[in-house]
Amino acid sequence: MRKGIVFLLFFCLSLNLFPSVEPTDDFKKGFAFLLLKKIEMAKKILEPWISVQKSPNLKEAFTALLDGDRLLASSKFESFLDQDVRNVEALLGYCLSLESYPVYSEHYFRQALKINRNLSIGRIALGYALRNQEKFKDAEREILLALRKDNFPVYKYFLFDLYLNLESWEKALKVCNELSPAFPEDWTIPLRMGRLLVSKGIKEKGLEFLIKASEINPSSTDLLVEIGTVLTKEGKSSEAIKYFDKAYSINKKDMNVIKGRGFVLLEKGDFVNAYKQLMPAWKKKQEDYELSFLLGKACYYMGKEEEGKEWILRAVLNGFKDWAEIQKIPSLGELKTREKILSFLGLYSIPFYQVDKMEFLSSEKIVLIGKKRKGEPTSLFLLDSDGKNLKKVTLNENVKDFLVDGENLIIKTSDKDGIRHNIYLLEKLE
Repeated sequence: MRKGIVFLLFFCLSLNLFPSVEPTDDFKKGFAFLLLKKIEMAKKILEPWISVQKSPNLKEAFTALLDGDRLLASSKFESFLDQDVRNVEALLGYCLSLESYPVYSEHYFRQALKINRNLSIGRIALGYALRNQEKFKDAEREILLALRKDNFPVYKYFLFDLYLNLESWEKALKVCNELSPAFPEDWTIPLRMGRLLVSKGIKEKGLEFLIKASEINPSSTDLLVEIGTVLTKEGKSSEAIKYFDKAYSINKKDMNVIKGRGFVLLEKGDFVNAYKQLMPAWKKKQEDYELSFLLGKACYYMGKEEEGKEWILRAVLNGFKDWAEIQKIPSLGELKTREKILSFLGLYSIPFYQVDKMEFLSSEKIVLIGKKRKGEPTSLFLLDSDGKNLKKVTLNENVKDFLVDGENLIIKTSDKDGIRHNIYLLEKLE
């Protein structure tokens, strides 16, 4: 950083002594891809440019930058800029190597623009730095200035990203329609546009973009599940199941796929098969509160209200907070507030300083590892739904984990330095 300050002084003295310089279009486009972290595209364009540079320091600096070695890149750029302080390509590269220091990065991008005020890639880079600092209005101004100078399609990525972050869907849609034809293989463009439109309630148009993304990237089960989920929530279960089935044919072990199929079966009213679909997924992902909720919902509709109540309690304990969804279950429709739902489930506020792991045993019992108060040793607690201690296990070691096996509790501990572990069996948990 000290070297950076030294060459900045030389830079200021030289501003009026030498003419401005303009990088090649290939450099501008390649550096834009580098800013976007689209490394393969950046390498494809920049590596030929690097190969014809005469300075070993400049070659090594940009190679290190492409390889993600920011520290080496920064050092090599400083060595080069000691000799040629007005080289805008090196100055831009140096700025990017300082990306983890946003204020410095922005400062040096501005210095590059002092050398050449019409430097479009300098405007893009400055806009990128300003956007990262959430200075969105200033970022938009710089990106638009760059596009007036050089209307490169790759520059439009920055404007698209900015409007997505601002959730300005109309502006984003306009840029998306210009960007997609230029990069027809980039499925993330329609994906991101579709997600914004769906979030804004423009679901039919949003689905069109999500489906387009899936057509470009047909092997993505996550995309197929996302489309199926949106369709299911729109009441289009027959269409949704096609996407879940396609995802299932690609990867039968994907828990999100299995969860999605169970979700759509539930919406179609096939509660028995929904339950059968969801159970294997829950066994492999027991902390997933959405799975627990869906299992509870299936049970309620099958008339198994007690089991349903336990599943929904488990979901709430693990973080489920969509109280409106709970109220949609006919038997629970009268529970108008969060407090009434918790009261119905037999759950009340249980103050704890720290909770490392929690397991639901029944509607009346909870086991957790944690600390009641700051400074206390980590212990294992058996609580009732009111938070009353039924049992507390404090060992002379750190409780690391536990497993409930029927009426028994298996506890894993470690000594203070974490080297030795012990396993304890606590019988007749009650």
